[in-house]
Amino acid sequence: MIIISIDYDTIKDLFIIQTDTDKTFHINYDEYEKYNLSLDMEINQDLENILELSENFESAKEIALNFMSYRVRSKSEIIQKLKKSKFDNNTIDEVLIYFEENNLINDKEFASLYIQDKLNLNNWSKKKIKYELLKKGLNKSIIDSALDELFDIDIEYDKAYNLLKSKIPLWEKKYDKYKLKQKCYQFLYSKGFEYSIISNIIDEVL
Repeated sequence: MIIISIDYDTIKDLFIIQTDTDKTFHINYDEYEKYNLSLDMEINQDLENILELSENFESAKEIALNFMSYRVRSKSEIIQKLKKSKFDNNTIDEVLIYFEENNLINDKEFASLYIQDKLNLNNWSKKKIKYELLKKGLNKSIIDSALDELFDIDIEYDKAYNLLKSKIPLWEKKYDKYKLKQKCYQFLYSKGFEYSIISNIIDEVL
């Protein structure tokens, strides 16, 4: 296998190595320098294997970066995305190490941003947020730490209160007081609020 052309992709910051077998490798600068790649150079089997590993890494990194461009992602989400794209565990581990070394993924930051988003836009309860973060594969200690930092009982109470107040005018026309109370409880419970908060709010509102 002989190198017949070497180009440089300024957007992806990669060297494009074309061979006489129509095989192409995308190589970063460090790999390019390390193996002293040049035109007409013969690529033996060992070097071909190394370049294929580098190609896999760059391909996986590009897919992960594109996946992360829409919103902040957790480490677990990136792992699942790359597994679905059929990358092997070693390649995935290398991508994760690269991202962590370059501060491109941080589950603590992800948890904080996710909590703030769900608090401000969705009025989610603490329990619901925790459940969804666990589903995304975050470590329980990271979730608990972020929730303790951003959540308190007053915030939880206000969220539940405002949610219920928006429903009361409609429900009062449809239910008697007993059924209205049941409806309010079921509604807030389905949103993940604690019983003590639900009970206090219902007593206040009704």
